[in-house]
Amino acid sequence: MTNQYRSTAESKKIDMKLALQFKREYKRVMEEGGITAEEYKQVCELIEDLGKYDSQEFGEKLVEIFPDSPVKELIENE
Repeated sequence: MTNQYRSTAESKKIDMKLALQFKREYKRVMEEGGITAEEYKQVCELIEDLGKYDSQEFGEKLVEIFPDSPVKELIENE
């Protein structure tokens, strides 16, 4: 196994773990009434497509889901 393959495989494994953690956390927030089921569904779809976006685009997509989010201020100040 080459180092390049190993680092790519490890990177994908880390990405998957992060995605699962994000989904679990957003599910908890939904269960506590902090977001709606529809918002949870949208954010899960966004997380599944995480690799398609750079950080700016990802932030913009989050703002589309959560317009009153503090993320909006963060991406506007970059």
